[in-house]
Amino acid sequence: MMTMRAQAADAAGLFASRQSILVEWWPKPVIVPGRRSWVSDMIAAIGATNSWSDRDCKSTPITDDEVTSAAPDAVVLSWCGIEPDKVRPDIVRRRGAWHHGPSLVNEQIYRIPEAWMGRLGPRLIECEPSAI
Repeated sequence: MMTMRAQAADAAGLFASRQSILVEWWPKPVIVPGRRSWVSDMIAAIGATNSWSDRDCKSTPITDDEVTSAAPDAVVLSWCGIEPDKVRPDIVRRRGAWHHGPSLVNEQIYRIPEAWMGRLGPRLIECEPSAI
């Protein structure tokens, strides 16, 4: 099993190459951040793109067809108010329309505590994503 530090390094390598990232705030309906979320700026700062940064909103529900069309390279699960160990990647893997997208094909699914992504603050630098 990979250590948290190794998982963070793996995720950082992915993000450093202009990959598109789907950050999932909630699983049903799938809700993601838009342009007015500071998460879009944070993703851009690490050299990646938020798949929905073109939407002029803080967050927005999306459909399976939109995910298929966007074909994000990675999915970051950061469910609002849910402890990371309670986040269920099997829910993402069961979404039939997502099966052929790069994020699932390449097993690029990560958990990051909502406390790190949803709340701007200095503790963000302490966060290590958990690949699932």
